[in-house]
Amino acid sequence: MKVFGKLFSRNMKLMLGNVWRRELIMLVLCVIAVLQYAKIGQRPLLSDVMQGISDFRGNPYFPMSWFLIVIFNQVVIGDSFRKLILHDYPLVASISLGKYLFCSVLNLFSVGGANVLLLLVMTRHHSLHFAWTAVFCLLLFLACFAFLTLIFPPVICEGLVVVIAVLTIFADGMPFFDRLMFVRGTAILPGDVLAALLMLIIIAWCGFRIKQLDFI
Repeated sequence: MKVFGKLFSRNMKLMLGNVWRRELIMLVLCVIAVLQYAKIGQRPLLSDVMQGISDFRGNPYFPMSWFLIVIFNQVVIGDSFRKLILHDYPLVASISLGKYLFCSVLNLFSVGGANVLLLLVMTRHHSLHFAWTAVFCLLLFLACFAFLTLIFPPVICEGLVVVIAVLTIFADGMPFFDRLMFVRGTAILPGDVLAALLMLIIIAWCGFRIKQLDFI
């Protein structure tokens, strides 16, 4: 346990050293986007911040706050998870790859989870079901992105994240990602479950492929 604690601390320092600039920029943008929904003496409602696409006097507008929050963690993490696995693991190769990967996933969720927790703290919630669903979707989306960066160039994965977010905004009926939009309803549909399972399969596939990758 002591060795694992040192590994976790070491990996966290490496990851934060890679992402802190992106974290700072995205944090400022998202805080500004969230606070625009605040009322005097009250924190903004999460359902307002994550409302998503809607019509204003018949003219749909681009939900910038929703868009920034959905892509927040992926932009921040970038290639840091890939570097942590493919570049930094050989430096501690005496530790099993499975244990190192598990620790790196905890590091990933520590950074991403802290950002999601900040969103929850900054907002009020009249629908806990929507809040917990959003947390699950954001973190699973992050994990799928991070594991895909092990196989494909991170810039392509980030582009895919942006495309998915934009498609979700303008194409009603996107499984899984619609659950991040309060305006699209909070009921979990079979398509959402299948999409979540597909993400888990992708994560597992990328995990099994790690031993076949070229470590730097």
